[in-house]
Amino acid sequence: MARRKKATRRRPKVTSLLNVAEGIAQANIVTNTFLGTSAIGFVLDDPSQPGISIRDAIANPYKLSDKLSNTVTVENVAMAGFQSALLNVGFRFGRRALRPGINKFNSSVMKPLALGFKL
Repeated sequence: MARRKKATRRRPKVTSLLNVAEGIAQANIVTNTFLGTSAIGFVLDDPSQPGISIRDAIANPYKLSDKLSNTVTVENVAMAGFQSALLNVGFRFGRRALRPGINKFNSSVMKPLALGFKL
């Protein structure tokens, strides 16, 4: 008997702005909990943000190691997990509650503009 051809997964042709927002929010939880700064402050090296930036981590990896060894505790990991789960539930509930409006906005505004983004 011949083997069946595997189904290929297709990538979406547009980027969802809600998925991007959820990803940034998840990154904020992790960076705030363990590095003491926001995700944007970590990447862009914002001097007004306390904590470690990516530039600091590259220049002095021991500083990053020391910061992580002090902040990675059972309590912090549990709190980050709880916040992450709560954020996931919130986004899921929000998407479900706003689905008709989001679909209408995407079809009437975003699709005709053909920017490669959707809500």
